[in-house]
Amino acid sequence: MTGTVRKRGSSWSYVFDIGKVNGNRKKVEKGGFKTKKDAQVALRTAIDEFESGGEVFNPEEISVSDYFDYWMENYVKSNLKFTTYEHYERDIRNHIRPALGNYYLNRLSIQRLQDFFTTKSREGYSANSLKGFYGILSGAFEGAIKWGYLKSNPIQRIIIPSGDDGPKDVAVLTPQEIGIILKKLNKKTSFYIPLVIALNTGMRAAEVTGLTWDNVNFTNNTIQVTKILQRKDGEWIFTTPKTKTSTRNMVMPNNLRLDLLEWKEQQRQNKQRYENHYHEGNNICTKETGELITTDSFKYLSRVINRQLKIRFYFHMLRHTHATMLLGQGIHPKIVQERLGHKKITTTLDTYSHVSMNMQTEAISAFDSYLTSALPPT
Repeated sequence: MTGTVRKRGSSWSYVFDIGKVNGNRKKVEKGGFKTKKDAQVALRTAIDEFESGGEVFNPEEISVSDYFDYWMENYVKSNLKFTTYEHYERDIRNHIRPALGNYYLNRLSIQRLQDFFTTKSREGYSANSLKGFYGILSGAFEGAIKWGYLKSNPIQRIIIPSGDDGPKDVAVLTPQEIGIILKKLNKKTSFYIPLVIALNTGMRAAEVTGLTWDNVNFTNNTIQVTKILQRKDGEWIFTTPKTKTSTRNMVMPNNLRLDLLEWKEQQRQNKQRYENHYHEGNNICTKETGELITTDSFKYLSRVINRQLKIRFYFHMLRHTHATMLLGQGIHPKIVQERLGHKKITTTLDTYSHVSMNMQTEAISAFDSYLTSALPPT
Protein backbone atom coordinates (compact mmCIF):
# COMPACT_ATOMS: atom_id res chain seq x y z
CA MET A 1 0.00 0.00 0.00
CA THR A 2 1.28 3.45 -0.89
CA GLY A 3 0.14 7.01 -0.34
CA THR A 4 1.13 10.53 -1.21
CA VAL A 5 2.10 13.72 0.58
CA ARG A 6 1.29 17.21 -0.60
CA LYS A 7 1.65 20.78 0.52
CA ARG A 8 -1.42 22.78 1.39
CA GLY A 9 -0.70 26.38 2.19
CA SER A 10 2.12 26.47 4.67
CA SER A 11 1.75 22.86 5.94
CA TRP A 12 2.04 19.35 4.58
CA SER A 13 -0.50 16.49 4.59
CA TYR A 14 -0.69 12.83 3.62
CA VAL A 15 -3.42 10.69 2.04
CA PHE A 16 -3.84 6.99 1.24
CA ASP A 17 -6.69 4.75 0.02
CA ILE A 18 -8.06 2.03 2.33
CA GLY A 19 -10.75 0.58 0.06
CA LYS A 20 -14.54 0.74 0.22
CA VAL A 21 -16.46 1.93 3.26
CA ASN A 22 -20.24 2.35 3.06
CA GLY A 23 -20.02 1.32 -0.57
CA ASN A 24 -17.68 4.16 -1.53
CA ARG A 25 -13.94 4.51 -1.84
CA LYS A 26 -12.49 5.67 1.48
CA LYS A 27 -9.30 7.67 1.92
CA VAL A 28 -7.43 8.52 5.07
CA GLU A 29 -6.03 12.03 5.09
CA LYS A 30 -4.28 14.02 7.75
CA GLY A 31 -2.55 17.42 7.59
CA GLY A 32 -0.83 20.02 9.71
CA PHE A 33 2.75 18.75 9.35
CA LYS A 34 5.46 21.39 9.28
CA THR A 35 7.71 19.67 6.76
CA LYS A 36 7.45 17.22 3.90
CA LYS A 37 9.62 14.77 5.84
CA ASP A 38 7.30 14.93 8.83
CA ALA A 39 4.31 14.09 6.57
CA GLN A 40 6.20 11.19 4.93
CA VAL A 41 7.15 9.69 8.31
CA ALA A 42 3.57 10.02 9.55
CA LEU A 43 2.27 8.48 6.31
CA ARG A 44 4.51 5.44 6.68
CA THR A 45 3.46 5.02 10.31
CA ALA A 46 -0.24 5.27 9.42
CA ILE A 47 0.07 2.72 6.61
CA ASP A 48 2.01 0.30 8.81
CA GLU A 49 -0.60 0.63 11.53
CA PHE A 50 -3.43 0.08 9.07
CA GLU A 51 -1.84 -2.98 7.50
CA SER A 52 -1.12 -4.53 10.89
CA GLY A 53 -4.71 -4.11 12.00
CA GLY A 54 -4.45 -0.81 13.81
CA GLU A 55 -7.25 1.73 13.55
CA VAL A 56 -6.33 4.79 11.54
CA PHE A 57 -9.92 5.80 10.98
CA ASN A 58 -12.74 6.29 13.43
CA PRO A 59 -14.77 3.10 13.94
CA GLU A 60 -17.83 5.30 14.31
CA GLU A 61 -17.71 5.85 10.56
CA ILE A 62 -18.53 2.24 9.62
CA SER A 63 -22.04 1.79 8.24
CA VAL A 64 -24.52 -0.87 9.27
CA SER A 65 -24.21 -2.37 5.78
CA ASP A 66 -20.40 -2.61 5.92
CA TYR A 67 -20.45 -3.93 9.47
CA PHE A 68 -22.86 -6.74 8.56
CA ASP A 69 -20.50 -7.73 5.73
CA TYR A 70 -17.70 -7.97 8.29
CA TRP A 71 -19.81 -9.85 10.85
CA MET A 72 -21.07 -12.37 8.30
CA GLU A 73 -17.56 -13.06 7.00
CA ASN A 74 -15.72 -13.15 10.32
CA TYR A 75 -18.29 -14.71 12.63
CA VAL A 76 -21.33 -16.27 10.99
CA LYS A 77 -19.52 -18.06 8.17
CA SER A 78 -16.94 -19.64 10.46
CA ASN A 79 -19.08 -20.38 13.54
CA LEU A 80 -22.60 -21.21 12.41
CA LYS A 81 -24.07 -23.78 10.05
CA PHE A 82 -24.08 -23.02 6.36
CA THR A 83 -27.89 -23.14 6.27
CA THR A 84 -27.94 -20.55 9.06
CA TYR A 85 -25.50 -18.41 7.08
CA GLU A 86 -27.79 -18.61 4.04
CA HIS A 87 -30.83 -17.75 6.17
CA TYR A 88 -29.05 -14.74 7.72
CA GLU A 89 -27.74 -13.56 4.35
CA ARG A 90 -31.25 -13.67 2.90
CA ASP A 91 -32.83 -11.70 5.76
CA ILE A 92 -30.01 -9.16 5.80
CA ARG A 93 -30.22 -8.68 2.02
CA ASN A 94 -34.01 -8.46 1.84
CA HIS A 95 -34.88 -6.68 5.08
CA ILE A 96 -32.11 -5.33 7.29
CA ARG A 97 -29.78 -3.81 4.70
CA PRO A 98 -32.50 -1.94 2.72
CA ALA A 99 -33.97 -0.43 5.90
CA LEU A 100 -30.88 0.17 8.05
CA GLY A 101 -27.80 -0.31 5.87
CA ASN A 102 -27.09 3.35 5.10
CA TYR A 103 -26.96 4.43 8.75
CA TYR A 104 -23.69 4.67 10.66
CA LEU A 105 -23.53 1.74 13.07
CA ASN A 106 -22.62 3.84 16.09
CA ARG A 107 -25.38 6.33 15.37
CA LEU A 108 -28.21 3.86 14.83
CA SER A 109 -30.91 5.04 17.20
CA ILE A 110 -33.27 2.95 19.26
CA GLN A 111 -36.14 4.84 17.64
CA ARG A 112 -34.97 3.86 14.15
CA LEU A 113 -34.73 0.21 15.19
CA GLN A 114 -38.20 0.36 16.73
CA ASP A 115 -39.54 1.87 13.50
CA PHE A 116 -38.01 -1.05 11.60
CA PHE A 117 -39.92 -3.62 13.67
CA THR A 118 -43.15 -1.61 13.66
CA THR A 119 -43.00 -1.27 9.88
CA LYS A 120 -42.33 -4.97 9.37
CA SER A 121 -45.25 -5.82 11.64
CA ARG A 122 -47.58 -3.54 9.68
CA GLU A 123 -46.38 -5.13 6.45
CA GLY A 124 -47.79 -8.40 7.72
CA TYR A 125 -44.68 -10.24 8.88
CA SER A 126 -45.38 -12.82 11.56
CA ALA A 127 -44.19 -12.73 15.15
CA ASN A 128 -41.74 -15.52 14.33
CA SER A 129 -40.29 -13.49 11.46
CA LEU A 130 -39.88 -10.46 13.72
CA LYS A 131 -38.13 -12.62 16.32
CA GLY A 132 -35.82 -13.84 13.57
CA PHE A 133 -34.85 -10.29 12.61
CA TYR A 134 -34.35 -9.51 16.29
CA GLY A 135 -32.04 -12.50 16.74
CA ILE A 136 -29.85 -11.50 13.79
CA LEU A 137 -29.56 -7.89 14.90
CA SER A 138 -28.91 -8.83 18.53
CA GLY A 139 -26.15 -11.27 17.60
CA ALA A 140 -24.52 -8.80 15.23
CA PHE A 141 -24.58 -5.98 17.79
CA GLU A 142 -23.08 -8.23 20.47
CA GLY A 143 -20.20 -8.84 18.08
CA ALA A 144 -19.88 -5.11 17.51
CA ILE A 145 -19.47 -4.61 21.26
CA LYS A 146 -16.66 -7.18 21.42
CA TRP A 147 -14.90 -5.60 18.44
CA GLY A 148 -15.18 -2.10 19.86
CA TYR A 149 -17.70 -0.66 17.43
CA LEU A 150 -20.47 -0.29 20.03
CA LYS A 151 -20.57 0.23 23.78
CA SER A 152 -24.02 -1.29 24.31
CA ASN A 153 -26.59 -3.32 22.44
CA PRO A 154 -29.43 -1.00 21.28
CA ILE A 155 -31.67 -3.90 20.31
CA GLN A 156 -32.22 -4.83 23.96
CA ARG A 157 -34.52 -1.84 24.42
CA ILE A 158 -36.73 -2.67 21.46
CA ILE A 159 -40.30 -3.87 21.91
CA ILE A 160 -41.16 -6.53 19.36
CA PRO A 161 -44.73 -5.98 18.16
CA SER A 162 -47.00 -8.85 19.13
CA GLY A 163 -48.63 -10.78 16.37
CA ASP A 164 -50.59 -13.90 15.69
CA ASP A 165 -48.73 -16.37 13.56
CA GLY A 166 -51.93 -18.26 12.99
CA PRO A 167 -52.22 -22.02 13.19
CA LYS A 168 -49.16 -23.97 12.14
CA ASP A 169 -49.43 -25.97 8.97
CA VAL A 170 -49.33 -29.53 10.25
CA ALA A 171 -51.23 -31.14 7.41
CA VAL A 172 -51.03 -34.92 7.52
CA LEU A 173 -51.71 -37.72 5.09
CA THR A 174 -54.63 -40.08 5.58
CA PRO A 175 -54.05 -43.85 5.45
CA GLN A 176 -55.84 -43.89 2.09
CA GLU A 177 -53.55 -41.19 0.68
CA ILE A 178 -50.46 -43.03 1.95
CA GLY A 179 -51.68 -46.17 0.16
CA ILE A 180 -52.19 -44.29 -3.11
CA ILE A 181 -48.75 -42.67 -2.91
CA LEU A 182 -46.89 -45.92 -2.16
CA LYS A 183 -48.77 -47.72 -4.93
CA LYS A 184 -47.62 -45.08 -7.43
CA LEU A 185 -44.10 -44.72 -6.01
CA ASN A 186 -43.54 -48.38 -5.23
CA LYS A 187 -40.40 -50.42 -4.67
CA LYS A 188 -39.49 -50.16 -8.33
CA THR A 189 -38.92 -46.41 -7.95
CA SER A 190 -36.08 -44.49 -6.28
CA PHE A 191 -38.48 -42.63 -4.01
CA TYR A 192 -39.97 -45.60 -2.18
CA ILE A 193 -37.16 -45.92 0.40
CA PRO A 194 -37.02 -42.20 1.33
CA LEU A 195 -40.79 -42.18 1.67
CA VAL A 196 -41.02 -45.16 3.99
CA ILE A 197 -38.05 -43.99 6.08
CA ALA A 198 -39.64 -40.58 6.69
CA LEU A 199 -43.08 -42.06 7.32
CA ASN A 200 -41.79 -44.64 9.81
CA THR A 201 -39.32 -42.42 11.67
CA GLY A 202 -40.44 -38.80 11.32
CA MET A 203 -37.00 -37.76 10.06
CA ARG A 204 -36.48 -34.44 8.32
CA ALA A 205 -35.70 -34.51 4.59
CA ALA A 206 -31.98 -33.74 5.03
CA GLU A 207 -31.74 -36.41 7.73
CA VAL A 208 -33.25 -39.01 5.42
CA THR A 209 -30.88 -38.19 2.56
CA GLY A 210 -27.94 -38.12 4.98
CA LEU A 211 -28.41 -41.74 6.10
CA THR A 212 -25.66 -44.24 5.39
CA TRP A 213 -25.73 -47.98 6.01
CA ASP A 214 -23.60 -47.66 9.14
CA ASN A 215 -26.56 -45.77 10.65
CA VAL A 216 -28.69 -48.94 10.56
CA ASN A 217 -28.33 -51.74 13.10
CA PHE A 218 -30.34 -54.71 11.86
CA THR A 219 -29.47 -56.73 14.96
CA ASN A 220 -30.87 -54.19 17.42
CA ASN A 221 -33.51 -53.02 14.94
CA THR A 222 -32.46 -49.36 15.24
CA ILE A 223 -31.73 -46.49 12.88
CA GLN A 224 -29.58 -43.53 13.88
CA VAL A 225 -29.39 -39.89 12.78
CA THR A 226 -25.79 -38.68 12.93
CA LYS A 227 -25.50 -36.33 9.93
CA ILE A 228 -27.47 -34.56 7.24
CA LEU A 229 -26.88 -33.96 3.54
CA GLN A 230 -26.73 -30.30 2.53
CA ARG A 231 -25.63 -28.33 -0.50
CA LYS A 232 -22.80 -25.86 0.02
CA ASP A 233 -21.23 -23.84 -2.77
CA GLY A 234 -22.87 -26.10 -5.35
CA GLU A 235 -21.71 -29.39 -3.81
CA TRP A 236 -23.57 -31.87 -1.61
CA ILE A 237 -21.76 -32.47 1.69
CA PHE A 238 -22.39 -34.21 5.00
CA THR A 239 -22.69 -31.95 8.01
CA THR A 240 -23.96 -32.17 11.58
CA PRO A 241 -27.72 -32.30 12.28
CA LYS A 242 -29.85 -29.26 13.04
CA THR A 243 -29.38 -29.38 16.84
CA LYS A 244 -27.71 -31.63 19.41
CA THR A 245 -30.99 -33.37 20.09
CA SER A 246 -31.40 -34.04 16.36
CA THR A 247 -28.66 -36.66 16.75
CA ARG A 248 -30.72 -39.62 17.90
CA ASN A 249 -31.21 -43.37 17.80
CA MET A 250 -34.66 -44.81 17.04
CA VAL A 251 -36.28 -48.20 17.03
CA MET A 252 -37.41 -49.22 13.55
CA PRO A 253 -40.81 -50.73 12.79
CA ASN A 254 -40.35 -54.22 11.42
CA ASN A 255 -41.80 -53.34 8.03
CA LEU A 256 -39.12 -50.66 7.59
CA ARG A 257 -36.42 -53.13 8.62
CA LEU A 258 -37.58 -55.56 5.94
CA ASP A 259 -37.75 -52.83 3.30
CA LEU A 260 -34.19 -51.75 4.08
CA LEU A 261 -32.83 -55.29 3.96
CA GLU A 262 -34.46 -55.78 0.58
CA TRP A 263 -33.13 -52.44 -0.70
CA LYS A 264 -29.60 -53.19 0.48
CA GLU A 265 -29.63 -56.37 -1.58
CA GLN A 266 -31.06 -54.46 -4.54
CA GLN A 267 -28.22 -51.91 -4.30
CA ARG A 268 -25.71 -54.77 -4.40
CA GLN A 269 -27.30 -56.13 -7.56
CA ASN A 270 -27.41 -52.65 -9.13
CA LYS A 271 -23.72 -52.23 -8.44
CA GLN A 272 -22.96 -55.49 -10.27
CA ARG A 273 -25.23 -54.53 -13.16
CA TYR A 274 -23.78 -51.06 -13.77
CA GLU A 275 -20.18 -51.95 -12.83
CA ASN A 276 -17.92 -48.93 -13.54
CA HIS A 277 -20.92 -46.71 -14.23
CA TYR A 278 -22.24 -47.16 -10.71
CA HIS A 279 -21.71 -44.25 -8.28
CA GLU A 280 -19.77 -45.70 -5.38
CA GLY A 281 -20.90 -44.75 -1.88
CA ASN A 282 -22.51 -45.91 1.34
CA ASN A 283 -25.67 -43.84 1.16
CA ILE A 284 -29.02 -45.52 1.68
CA CYS A 285 -31.09 -43.17 -0.45
CA THR A 286 -29.77 -43.52 -3.99
CA LYS A 287 -31.04 -43.93 -7.51
CA GLU A 288 -30.62 -47.16 -9.44
CA THR A 289 -27.13 -46.08 -10.60
CA GLY A 290 -25.99 -45.20 -7.08
CA GLU A 291 -26.43 -41.46 -7.66
CA LEU A 292 -27.45 -39.57 -4.53
CA ILE A 293 -31.04 -38.67 -3.84
CA THR A 294 -30.98 -35.16 -2.38
CA THR A 295 -33.55 -32.81 -0.91
CA ASP A 296 -33.77 -31.22 -4.36
CA SER A 297 -35.04 -34.59 -5.64
CA PHE A 298 -38.04 -34.25 -3.33
CA LYS A 299 -39.22 -31.18 -5.25
CA TYR A 300 -39.89 -33.44 -8.23
CA LEU A 301 -41.47 -36.01 -5.91
CA SER A 302 -43.87 -33.37 -4.58
CA ARG A 303 -44.84 -32.31 -8.10
CA VAL A 304 -45.65 -35.88 -9.07
CA ILE A 305 -47.87 -36.44 -6.04
CA ASN A 306 -49.58 -33.05 -6.24
CA ARG A 307 -50.19 -33.01 -9.99
CA GLN A 308 -50.60 -36.65 -10.98
CA LEU A 309 -52.20 -38.05 -7.83
CA LYS A 310 -54.04 -34.82 -6.91
CA ILE A 311 -52.92 -35.22 -3.29
CA ARG A 312 -51.60 -32.23 -1.40
CA PHE A 313 -48.04 -33.15 -0.47
CA TYR A 314 -44.71 -31.80 0.68
CA PHE A 315 -42.03 -34.03 2.15
CA HIS A 316 -42.27 -32.59 5.67
CA MET A 317 -45.86 -33.86 5.81
CA LEU A 318 -44.45 -37.34 6.39
CA ARG A 319 -42.87 -36.08 9.62
CA HIS A 320 -46.18 -34.54 10.70
CA THR A 321 -48.00 -37.74 9.78
CA HIS A 322 -45.62 -39.89 11.83
CA ALA A 323 -45.99 -37.69 14.91
CA THR A 324 -49.75 -37.33 14.59
CA MET A 325 -50.27 -41.08 14.25
CA LEU A 326 -48.14 -41.79 17.33
CA LEU A 327 -49.91 -39.19 19.47
CA GLY A 328 -53.28 -40.35 18.16
CA GLN A 329 -52.46 -43.86 19.37
CA GLY A 330 -51.83 -42.50 22.86
CA ILE A 331 -48.01 -42.64 22.72
CA HIS A 332 -46.51 -40.35 25.38
CA PRO A 333 -45.42 -36.96 23.94
CA LYS A 334 -41.95 -37.47 25.45
CA ILE A 335 -41.41 -40.48 23.19
CA VAL A 336 -42.63 -38.51 20.18
CA GLN A 337 -40.31 -35.63 21.11
CA GLU A 338 -37.33 -37.99 21.20
CA ARG A 339 -38.18 -39.55 17.85
CA LEU A 340 -38.58 -36.15 16.19
CA GLY A 341 -35.41 -34.76 17.79
CA HIS A 342 -37.14 -31.72 19.26
CA LYS A 343 -35.05 -29.87 21.81
CA LYS A 344 -38.04 -29.10 24.03
CA ILE A 345 -41.19 -31.08 24.60
CA THR A 346 -43.14 -27.81 24.36
CA THR A 347 -42.21 -27.69 20.67
CA THR A 348 -43.84 -31.08 20.17
CA LEU A 349 -46.92 -30.14 22.18
CA ASP A 350 -47.32 -26.75 20.49
CA THR A 351 -46.83 -28.12 16.99
CA TYR A 352 -49.32 -30.94 17.45
CA SER A 353 -51.78 -29.18 19.73
CA HIS A 354 -54.64 -30.27 17.45
CA VAL A 355 -53.89 -33.89 18.37
CA SER A 356 -53.64 -32.96 22.03
CA MET A 357 -57.10 -31.40 21.89
CA ASN A 358 -58.56 -34.55 20.33
CA MET A 359 -56.89 -36.64 23.03
CA GLN A 360 -58.40 -34.35 25.68
CA THR A 361 -61.84 -34.80 24.17
CA GLU A 362 -61.47 -38.58 24.20
CA ALA A 363 -60.10 -38.54 27.75
CA ILE A 364 -62.94 -36.37 29.06
CA SER A 365 -65.47 -38.59 27.30
CA ALA A 366 -63.95 -41.67 28.94
CA PHE A 367 -63.85 -39.92 32.31
CA ASP A 368 -67.47 -38.84 31.95
CA SER A 369 -68.50 -42.41 31.15
CA TYR A 370 -66.58 -43.75 34.13
CA LEU A 371 -68.02 -41.15 36.49
CA THR A 372 -71.55 -41.79 35.24
CA SER A 373 -71.20 -45.52 35.82
CA ALA A 374 -69.68 -44.99 39.27
CA LEU A 375 -72.37 -42.65 40.56
CA PRO A 376 -75.30 -44.17 42.40
CA PRO A 377 -78.62 -44.10 40.54
CA THR A 378 -80.84 -41.13 41.28
